[in-house]
Amino acid sequence: MDVPRFSGVVQLGCCPVGLEQCLRNQFCGSKRSSSDGTRVPSEPGKLVQGPALAANSLRRRAEKAYTARVGRPKSEIPANKRDEHENTAMPAEFDGYAAEGYSKLLSDPLRERFAGSEFFFQRKLILLRELCQRCGMNTERASWLDVGCGEGSLLKMGKPYFREVAGCDVSAGMLRHCEGLNVRRQDSAQRIPFDSGSFDLVTVVCVYHHVDVAERPALTADISRVLKAKGILCVIEHNPLNPVAQLIVRRSSVDSHAHLLTAGKVRRLARAVQMEVLGTHYFLFFPERYYSAMAATEARLSSLPLGGQYAVFCRKD
Repeated sequence: MDVPRFSGVVQLGCCPVGLEQCLRNQFCGSKRSSSDGTRVPSEPGKLVQGPALAANSLRRRAEKAYTARVGRPKSEIPANKRDEHENTAMPAEFDGYAAEGYSKLLSDPLRERFAGSEFFFQRKLILLRELCQRCGMNTERASWLDVGCGEGSLLKMGKPYFREVAGCDVSAGMLRHCEGLNVRRQDSAQRIPFDSGSFDLVTVVCVYHHVDVAERPALTADISRVLKAKGILCVIEHNPLNPVAQLIVRRSSVDSHAHLLTAGKVRRLARAVQMEVLGTHYFLFFPERYYSAMAATEARLSSLPLGGQYAVFCRKD
């Protein structure tokens, strides 16, 4: 049986062997080298940009976004004061992203080569539904809150499977895109604007890396507050142990102030508020075009800390 070759394919999980070559191809806009070692542009007449120039361009974009968000260049702010400036500016920052087009700002050649935006949401929803099934939760009778829901893309996709869905976010600009959803604005990243014991499931998807390290325990405690007894928390984050995931985050203007955290840190946050950790699941090992054929293999790899993202599942005691 022929085995598909993944060399040169940008995999967020297991691609260190072909990574250097595929990064070079991606940045240089070329298909392969000619016999004399020169690059052949993928489109005739197209200006070829080398990897150093592309990386510098993305870095300048991130620095410009940071200055616009905080009001001062990062280099002018003392290191011990940066978190204070960043947290104060977070709502305005994401309002600005919403105005510019959040999906457009997430655009990255590596990310797009791996998968389209919808695929990332689909994979998360598959994980959530599998988790609920394993925990014996009937989602048709369950209430679900997505903390940091942004434009509500995941909630819109998952709404048909749940009795009730809701979301909250610090950005009013993001929430304006949540038509038809029950959403509320957070006055603080640490506070959830819903009553105690309201939800069977709470998700926090790629949010914690935007939250000041010192404020993460308070956020986790308030998430526990809004969960019902035996309710489930699912935290999904970029995997900092994956070099390609780190590279994409570093180049993103949206993540210019991100502080990635390992799955172990998420588990410690949950245990600190007396939650039971049910498990950790690593995913996004294979690109979208190979996932349907490799789904079973990815499931078997889920305990290895190599996937582009991870999900930590916890239960409130």
